Amino acid sequence: MKKGSIPFLFLALFIIALPHPALTSNRLEITLLPFNLTAGPNKAPLPLGGPILNYDGKAYAPVRALVESMGGQVSYQENERNIEILHPMPRSKKSAVSSIKKQGDFTLFLHSGKQSYAPDEALDIWGTFMYSGEQEVTIGHGAPILMFYITDAEGNMSGDSTQDFLKEEPIGTNTVFTSSLSWNVLMNMNFMKSGVSDLHTFHAANPEPWLLDKGEYTVGVVFRNLIDGELVTMETEIGIEVKEGVQ
Repeated sequence: MKKGSIPFLFLALFIIALPHPALTSNRLEITLLPFNLTAGPNKAPLPLGGPILNYDGKAYAPVRALVESMGGQVSYQENERNIEILHPMPRSKKSAVSSIKKQGDFTLFLHSGKQSYAPDEALDIWGTFMYSGEQEVTIGHGAPILMFYITDAEGNMSGDSTQDFLKEEPIGTNTVFTSSLSWNVLMNMNFMKSGVSDLHTFHAANPEPWLLDKGEYTVGVVFRNLIDGELVTMETEIGIEVKEGVQ
């Protein structure tokens, strides 16, 4: 999420519980850190599902939980002993398909870098909320400010949920908030359709769980937050497809 411009995401230090010849014969002394992690200027809490550890004066956190809590995904290739961190960021300078919803001084945009995607291609979709009024107003919001959802042709649907806290901040004319479609939304869609009962089995069978099956999809973005204490709700959608033969 950004205010004005897209920030670079800084991932702190990670610890990965994988065997290593240099470590198997040594004993490490670590301590627990009673800290919480937050991200961005809004200090959105990051649920890690595990402890933060202190080793040699450095903080270590679970890599998968940390990345997924910020909308990214982690892929582990056993043969290469490589952990790949992927995070959705707008890659296109121009959109191939867009949708705009205007309501008074507020405008909600939804963009996709392409109309059609290949089955092995990650979606490049982002949304923007802009305030163009002349007077400063106060926005009250949780995290994320923009919520995305996706629906397939069979009616299966997956979407973002909002962190249960309220942050208030003033915004002036031409203030912009932008964020990308979280790959967690896509992974949840695939997990729901897979029929698999647990995430471990699902991840083992789907090393890139954010890639979609061939078909037509509707992607939407929702702004639902308080402006000067009054609830403002806006929503807009675009259609995309996943098919073979896309360059």
